Amino acid sequence: PEPRPPGAAALSIGEFAVAVALLRRRHGGWVTSWGRTDQHSVEVGGFASDPHTWDRGVDLLFHVPPDLGTLQQDAAEFGLRVIKETEKPHYHVQPIDFPAGPVTRYDGSEKTWA
Repeated sequence: PEPRPPGAAALSIGEFAVAVALLRRRHGGWVTSWGRTDQHSVEVGGFASDPHTWDRGVDLLFHVPPDLGTLQQDAAEFGLRVIKETEKPHYHVQPIDFPAGPVTRYDGSEKTWA
């Protein structure tokens, strides 16, 4: 996809998937976690209604960990935010505009699933 301008509309699940795939390929990584139920998210140290439960949260690992600044800059081009989770050996990726904390509404949708 084309670089996303600031203030662009929220990424659909499909757009998010393509953006993650391109970022992952560019940096030689693989997905360790994607969509989750609320229960599973809590069980693995996340929280209910986190980005994974919206299918907009992905955890990545890399054969050679990339420079965090470069990875974040490349991610931003696709409308993504990368968070290096220091307590876990992975990089969390989500839409750049996904709100912090438990989310019950995003991109015009209300979360009605667990």
